[in-house]
Amino acid sequence: DPQAARRHLDEAEAIAPRLADFPATIELLLSQSIHAIFVGDLETVRALSLEGVTLSREAGDLYQLENMFRNLGVAGMISGDLQSANSWFGEALRIARLVDNRLGQYWGLAAAGWYAAHAGQARAAAQLLGAADALCTQTGATLGGPTIPSVAGARQLAMEALGAGAFDAEFKAGQQLTREVALRLALGEAAPLDSSVSANVASPLAKRELEVAQLVAEGLSNKQIGVRLFVSEATVASHIRHIMDKLGVNSRSQIAVLTATPAGRSDP
Repeated sequence: DPQAARRHLDEAEAIAPRLADFPATIELLLSQSIHAIFVGDLETVRALSLEGVTLSREAGDLYQLENMFRNLGVAGMISGDLQSANSWFGEALRIARLVDNRLGQYWGLAAAGWYAAHAGQARAAAQLLGAADALCTQTGATLGGPTIPSVAGARQLAMEALGAGAFDAEFKAGQQLTREVALRLALGEAAPLDSSVSANVASPLAKRELEVAQLVAEGLSNKQIGVRLFVSEATVASHIRHIMDKLGVNSRSQIAVLTATPAGRSDP
């Protein structure tokens, strides 16, 4: 109901200046920019979000700074300005990684997949969209509004470029990436996973065990793995015992070595 939203925003705008309160001011700017996205007023989105960037930086508010960068990215996405959108989404994702905002990371992965598809990087696009899908499942996050058809179109574009079978293999490879590796891929800090072998080679590890093994390979402790996967240390220890039994090894370093092979990376 954009008319009702506009009416309420106007009422809030009449009150906020009298409060001289940063949270009220920045939340109003954020709400106004989101409303502008939904009604397609991209110039207003950019103006409000840039103002929000300035205020958020002055206040040291990384959460709101991330939101403003993301709205600027959405404006670029809707207008078809690939480079601008990718730049703003990248800024937002760096902050989301820094403050461990899983919702922001999900948005960033999906946006990076959108950009890669339109930039002719179909393989990376499929993996990024797969990684976004995995994080969506973990967090319960969803995209909304005008971004939905944009991301759906990117998926279709990548599928047409790769073919359905190859797309599914790359998408599956993306789902198996650890969150940190996926974020590095989205930010251009890593290359896409080579799934040409792993897509067709069986692994003795279940999906959760594979995730734990990959985090062990990254050098994370049981406590850190538990935080990353939202499980207890005892559950992590149990997974590691099962991994050792299945792989026939008796040390974390051996898990790391085997996880780096194609068989260790693939799905059951």
